[in-house]
Amino acid sequence: MLGRRIMMLSCGALFSAPSTYANILDLHMLVGSGTGGSSDTSTRILAGHLTQSGMNTRVSNRPAGNGVEAAIHVMSQSAGSDVVLSNGIAAIFLAPARERLPYDNTTLAPICMFSKASFVFAVKASSRFLTIDDLIASGKTNTISIANGGAESQYTVSKFSDIVGLNIINAVYRSGGAAAQDLMAGIVDAAYVSVASVAGLVLSGDIRLLAHTNEDESEVPGFSNVPHIFSIGSRDPGLLSYGYHGLYASRQMSKDSIKYIAHKVEQACNDKKFIDEHNNRGMISIFKGPEQLEAHHKIIQNNLITPYIEWTRRINR
Repeated sequence: MLGRRIMMLSCGALFSAPSTYANILDLHMLVGSGTGGSSDTSTRILAGHLTQSGMNTRVSNRPAGNGVEAAIHVMSQSAGSDVVLSNGIAAIFLAPARERLPYDNTTLAPICMFSKASFVFAVKASSRFLTIDDLIASGKTNTISIANGGAESQYTVSKFSDIVGLNIINAVYRSGGAAAQDLMAGIVDAAYVSVASVAGLVLSGDIRLLAHTNEDESEVPGFSNVPHIFSIGSRDPGLLSYGYHGLYASRQMSKDSIKYIAHKVEQACNDKKFIDEHNNRGMISIFKGPEQLEAHHKIIQNNLITPYIEWTRRINR
């Protein structure tokens, strides 16, 4: 009798297990930036792989306020919601650091990191700037315009300008893709964007990459001939990029659901096709679970956010 009861309980557990994750058969990822940038590109690649694995996934863009609107929307979701935020530094860290918002980087529940972006200074192939040193030399005697795709990129461009002594117009766009469009149109002299924003134009010979800003000085996947920004003679950490792409949920979402989504994403990150699709666009597939992503927040806080706050105070005096 006891054996039969155990068997029945086991069968009940088997049948009830899928209901724990029933709300994750569908997943809606809100990207807190415009189309064409690294966050949008990587998220859409991830969505395709998750859909193939049985989790019907769709992507929407909510770039207002560098992702603030998207973050607030996700924050307010109920436990059974299928909506998560796909974003990195802009909405999670920089926006709450510069203005009073109803959330900060501890308000949302980290699910996982799934990729990192490489950022570059880029010019049109027809530009007179053949190297990063050419760009610097011109900016010291003339005013040059450098487009960027958001707050963190604007900060890096400003630091670059201060360190080498440039006269610049620091032009902020809603996404790296939009910045790249104006670069191609000749509206700006250069752009500081993710490689993913311009990868196709580089391969077609329309855009030239002058320098990348990977924080570990590693080469850009698929674009190994691009020099590191430290080649200008400064090793100031303000020149480095900490761009990453992660998923975040409402704190109402269950830990089991968060772990399940993270597990599915980890499977995608280990898939060779997923890795290659990122490398071909100058991105790196990298998985960090909830605890690892939360630990990474401390690195970002120390290396980027604290200097960023000091910079915003200085320029707003």
